[in-house]
Amino acid sequence: MHIRDAIKAAAEKLAAAGIENPNHDSRILLSHTLDFSVEKIIGYPENLVSEKHFKKYWQLIKRRAKHEPVAKIIGKKEFWGREFFVNQHVLDPRPDSETLIEAVLEYLTFSYPASGGRLGGEWSENKDHPHPNPPPQAGEGNLRIIDLGTGTGCLLLTLICELNNATGIGVDISDAALKIARKNANNLGVRKRAKFKKSNWFEKISGKFDLIISNPPYIRKNAIKNLSDDVKKYDPIMALDGGEDGLEPYKKIISEVHNFLKPDGLVCFEFGKGQAKTISKILQKNKFEILNIYKDLAGIERCILARKSA
Repeated sequence: MHIRDAIKAAAEKLAAAGIENPNHDSRILLSHTLDFSVEKIIGYPENLVSEKHFKKYWQLIKRRAKHEPVAKIIGKKEFWGREFFVNQHVLDPRPDSETLIEAVLEYLTFSYPASGGRLGGEWSENKDHPHPNPPPQAGEGNLRIIDLGTGTGCLLLTLICELNNATGIGVDISDAALKIARKNANNLGVRKRAKFKKSNWFEKISGKFDLIISNPPYIRKNAIKNLSDDVKKYDPIMALDGGEDGLEPYKKIISEVHNFLKPDGLVCFEFGKGQAKTISKILQKNKFEILNIYKDLAGIERCILARKSA
């Protein structure tokens, strides 16, 4: 069978199962099966697929037809241009979460231009807002980060890769998630700068940090049943369930965060659609100054950056 025919048959099966991007997913899964790049799959549609490879491919297609995410099937997902291992014990890194990376790097770049950050653009709030005790930047010492609910470690590890003076701790209550995070740290070559610890938020944490980041569970408990099968059947429920109002993890973290933040330290949270206003109020009630709220590529408010008030 030719590549074009294999993809056509697979895409038809996925489309019939209600998969949103059947051609895209069919190419990714065939690329994984043949160990070819997607570009090669597209560029050489007349190449043959052996019977052995097609049988293996079709098993993957049948899994995708049951709405198992592609990342869970192939065991990896790209995030901020890097590859992260995933499995059933962690959330897949999502493009929405790159908003948090953009927020942190943009803030460090424009607030402290000497840090030589990689992002460009216009900044209106912080360039004329001097910091009496700014957190250390690239080349200025050690920037300590803690990532609460680290999962794959994609947020912490991406920031450590981007900021050559950063070290950090990834915290999770799941041993299985921590195993994946350590594997990703090793794969990215930053294991010496990233530690991982089992803890229920701050329960077993000590010390002070320049930056605290988190993408905690934020789905309302009674809304989980309405999520797509890709999510509710294949993602760990503990990584989705934010309690009755979807805000319980934020209330818990923010109520304790002052004990672990250095003077003038920063916090950055990802959150769900429509939660920005409430989370802002929780932060302000706990004496944080809201620096900015960032939108994802769909224009939805997705991430908040705040600073510990004096």
